[in-house]
Formats: sequence, structure tokens, C-alpha cells
Amino acid sequence: MTEGDVTKMDAGTDRDTQPDAKPADAAVEAPLSLDEEMAEIKKLLDEDPEDFQAQCRLGEIYFAKGMLDEALANVSKAIEMAEDIRKQMDQSLAMYYANRGTIHATKGNIDDAMDQYRKALEINPRDVLALFNLGRALYDRDVYMEAMPLLEKLVEVTPDDPIAWFQLAEEWATLMYKHLDHRLRQFGFSVLDDHLVVRE
Repeated sequence: MTEGDVTKMDAGTDRDTQPDAKPADAAVEAPLSLDEEMAEIKKLLDEDPEDFQAQCRLGEIYFAKGMLDEALANVSKAIEMAEDIRKQMDQSLAMYYANRGTIHATKGNIDDAMDQYRKALEINPRDVLALFNLGRALYDRDVYMEAMPLLEKLVEVTPDDPIAWFQLAEEWATLMYKHLDHRLRQFGFSVLDDHLVVRE
């Protein structure tokens, strides 16, 4: 076999010279028509009705076909489903921040804990753990006016929780005592042992 024969044999194995070879661009599948894609997406949604991306794509196809009412219905459904997922994720993320706050508080890092509770409440203003713990931390630092709305929100979120009500009542009692003590001092009196009023 000569060098030319080898070259000729190699050239003969090239797919482009074979009679049954397909051009390279013919291997790419043709895109689906809108009707075909719609059928595929409807199959997907039969299997998983919660697939909000498929719902949105179906809405886009309806829009492309001029079926505006159907497009609006599907895109609106996709938005509703995505919002539900975002709400669930927000609740979980807030819980994680509140948990991290509790760890900081347990370690004695109260400032760090309060920062974490605040982050939790920015994400989910109804997070029970963050409401209680931040409200309590503020109360313990005598920052009553900041603690009050948190504890009121806690009672609103958990109206059947006696601990929430107790904490709020304690806050109100402290505020009333502070106000009474302040007013009595204006008239030359003070409160001893939380109940005995004496002239200064």
C-alpha cells in the first residue's frame, strides 16, 4: 500500500463523501410549531400542574396565537404560583435568621441576636420567634416603646398563646409603673418596692 493509497483510504472514510451522509445542519431538529409546543406543555402540566414556568410559557404561546384571554389566565396563574413559592421561601429564610439570632442570644451575643431578629422581621413581619425574642430583648434593655409594637404584633399573630399575652401585659404594667413613678416624682413622691408610695 502506497502513501497515496493511505491518503485515498482516509479520504474515503470521510462522512461528507459518503452517499448516505447527512449534512451537519440536518442533524438539528426543526423547532416545534406553536401547536406542537402547546401540546407538549399541556402534557407537562397534566403531570405537574404546579410547574409555574410551564404555565407561563403556555401563556406566551397563547399570546403569540392572539388568544389574549387564555394568555392572561395562564400568566396570572404562573404569577400566583411563583408568589406562593416566594412566600414559602421568605418564611423559611426568616425562620433561619431567627434561629441564628437564638444561637447568638444563647452565646450571650445579644446585639448580634437582635440584628438577626430584625433581619427575620424584614423578610417576614409575622415571624413568631423573632417577634417574641426581639420584643423581649428590647424589654430587658428598657427600650419599652420599641418593644411594645413587636409584642402587640405577636399577640395579633398568636392570639391563643398565653405567653404572648403575658409578655404584652408585663410590658404594659412596666410602662404604667414608669409613668406613675414619673408623675409621682413631679409631686415629690416616689414608689418603693414597686407598691409603697412615700414622700421624698
